[in-house]
Amino acid sequence: MHAAFGANPAGSPGSWTWTDLSSRLQPEPVRLRAGRSAGASNSSPGTCTVTLDNDDGALTPLHPLSTFWPNVRRGTPLRVRVFWGGVWVVRFAGFADQWEPEFLPTTTPGQASSRVRVTASGLLRRLEQGNRTLFSAPRRYIPRTNPVAYWPLEDGQLASEGAALAGAQSMRPFVGTHPSGAVISYPRWGQGDLAPWLPSTVSRSGNAGLTVIWAPVTMASSPTRWTVDTMYRSGTDAGDGTIDVNPSYLPGGALAWPQLLLLPSVRGLDVAMNGEPEVSATAATLFDGLPHHVRWDVTQSGAKVAWVVYVDGVSVNSGTTSGNMALPSMSSLALTASAQDGADLAQGHVAVWTSPPTLSTAVAAAFGYRGETAAVRVTRLCAEESITVTVGSGGSEPMGPQAPATLVELLREAEDADMGVLYESGFGLAYRPRGARYNAPVGMTVDLAQYLVARNGSRDVLSPAYDDQGLRNEWTVTRPDGGEATVSDLGHQARVGIYADSADLNVASDGRLVDHAAWRVWLGTVDELRERAFPLDLAANPGLLTAWLACQVGTRVVRTNPPAQYQPGDLDRLVDGWSETIGPRSWMVQVTPSPAAVWDVATADGEQRVAADGSTLAMDLTSSATLFALSHTAANGPWTWYPVDYPLDVRIGGEKVRADAAGWVINGNPWFVTDVSGWVGASSGVTWLASGRPGTPYGVARITPDGVAAVGGLHSAQVAVTASTTYRLTMWAYAEVAPVDVNIAVDWLTGAGVPISSSFGPTVSLTPGVWTPFTVAFSSPATTGLAVLRARHGGTPAASSLWRVSGYTIATEATTTGSGAFQRLSCAPGGRGINGINRAWPSGTEVDVWQPAISAL
Repeated sequence: MHAAFGANPAGSPGSWTWTDLSSRLQPEPVRLRAGRSAGASNSSPGTCTVTLDNDDGALTPLHPLSTFWPNVRRGTPLRVRVFWGGVWVVRFAGFADQWEPEFLPTTTPGQASSRVRVTASGLLRRLEQGNRTLFSAPRRYIPRTNPVAYWPLEDGQLASEGAALAGAQSMRPFVGTHPSGAVISYPRWGQGDLAPWLPSTVSRSGNAGLTVIWAPVTMASSPTRWTVDTMYRSGTDAGDGTIDVNPSYLPGGALAWPQLLLLPSVRGLDVAMNGEPEVSATAATLFDGLPHHVRWDVTQSGAKVAWVVYVDGVSVNSGTTSGNMALPSMSSLALTASAQDGADLAQGHVAVWTSPPTLSTAVAAAFGYRGETAAVRVTRLCAEESITVTVGSGGSEPMGPQAPATLVELLREAEDADMGVLYESGFGLAYRPRGARYNAPVGMTVDLAQYLVARNGSRDVLSPAYDDQGLRNEWTVTRPDGGEATVSDLGHQARVGIYADSADLNVASDGRLVDHAAWRVWLGTVDELRERAFPLDLAANPGLLTAWLACQVGTRVVRTNPPAQYQPGDLDRLVDGWSETIGPRSWMVQVTPSPAAVWDVATADGEQRVAADGSTLAMDLTSSATLFALSHTAANGPWTWYPVDYPLDVRIGGEKVRADAAGWVINGNPWFVTDVSGWVGASSGVTWLASGRPGTPYGVARITPDGVAAVGGLHSAQVAVTASTTYRLTMWAYAEVAPVDVNIAVDWLTGAGVPISSSFGPTVSLTPGVWTPFTVAFSSPATTGLAVLRARHGGTPAASSLWRVSGYTIATEATTTGSGAFQRLSCAPGGRGINGINRAWPSGTEVDVWQPAISAL
């Protein structure tokens, strides 16, 4: 137990000086909590409660005689560590938010014993305590870019001027005579609807007249560049407007001033410089009634002045003065607009630079960083607030625009839109984006058959519930100022009723709403037993300590070998949070879990397969059968024949079955489970290897060419076949050290064993070290009764060119036995009851892949 007395909580932990308080620890256990609580949708602030000896009064707050005076205070950094495996492991890092000294009378008159209970919390507590709303994205960004002047123009309706956040002078209405002779009217402060993600700005609308607002600008003399940015929204019905630099109607101005003209009625964006004719350009999208970012970038180019005008980062108007011109230093800036009855024109976030920020970043800030991913938003917000954050790898959701809100609200908004996890890590934060939650590797395994319970430990090792907590079979998802989408699982509703919910998510586009609604329905309809918490008694099971200390929020924990009364299969969970109670001789953890398998999504070459919706058993299946007939829907079609897809874990009712091949396999010992009986070598030696093809539980046949014969390989015993029938042959082959030319072949014979003909598949040169699948369909001749399968090599391979064969099968593709043509799947010995369930199943039982694929959100 350590405290960093006198440390600045906002400083770097590396600069803090730690005081060891371990000797003051009292017998009361240390209690820690981290991550989400059961049923919560977001992580709560982590907490730590510890009781320390205080007989010397050193830990009494505000005690002037304390050794640590005056630094026993709220906000003091605290940490709790344990020593295990030769290293110190931090179990809690946070800040003291409560000191509770106790003073207990002793048998000695006038004396007391004292202890202090200290409660500390993680960073989220401090962040959640206040409700300071962060300013709009451009208002937060622009002052960080060292502007010469900046006016957000987000002032309220009672304002008479636009306050400057950079530069000394506010933006105020012009009073006087404009050179055009137009009647001067007043701007409408706080009434401009510039953008949904921005506070109201100044409105330039009105019944008639010209509104002019202006401000003095202080800029160094003889600049080589100045840039003006603004946000602007109007339709084509709005009046014309200008951005005037040093106009003659303002103090210190002159005729022929630099001017940017915004002309809604003709969609024009013109530039006037040095008294020369205007340079006209069309800004097709600027006057469409939507918010836009405009940049006017002016530079000294030799003896002349050049400019570029951008709309939303795209160049619209550029040019160079025809005559010589010295770029003037900006002494005043005016914004004019001709009010049109009923027309709406809003303007704001006017900034001036002599060294402007990157255009793309300025545009992004103007649009509230719309389109940035949730992970990027969390990273940026924390950087802006000087908060340490660790962001995991993985894709995350593109966000909608960032509106004014508190920091925690903005972080939670990103977390919710992404379905990521924001939590505390050390003295800062961490974020696990949605992409990092998919297909999480197992970080800890608990064998419940070996799990021990201490004498006074929790005996609720496995206490699940089958309830409707978290059950949702209908979701309506909206986005701010956007559309909505509703997804329902009608079949689920027919079984349990309607459980509807809604969410407002700040995603980048309406097109994402239906996907989010569907994903939430998927999460809300998982049918399994769940626990609000499960214990880990680390004192009774010290072998779990190393794995547990490496766990964090989002780690996958699998508990194997549950009691026979529990539903079959492992308990596969993600760690959402936990509490720990550490005493002198005890260490108990209560883990807050959530289902893990729901986050397993389909990946290229992954284990998951497309769901076989509608497939059922076509015939009754006994408990010992290794061949089962399937019926399938016309929409989904038959199951795959390709050998690369097998073995394939299949669910028949509640039984896990390993399908090793498609079709009715009719040859003997096709998988070489324990030997190569029924197979012989042709001009080759044949041996059995127990180490088979990766991902299979059976062995292989190893072929050693004799180095003399041009052709050889592996031959099967005779197999009874039917004449004029199509058979599919499949196998896998593997060259050990050198390429070998290999193909599938079959010799057709009469029922008396008289040769008829042979069929040959295409030859493939095996790449050493790579298992290669083969599949081919042959039709048996009209007089066929027997067949011999051949795994054939050619080209007189050397005796050192060893190669292997796995899973060589011959199967009929379909049968008309029964009520229709059914596809069949075969499994090798040991392929039934893999999950401990082995029983007979009636015709019509649902059949599906064990892990139906779901696409990532």
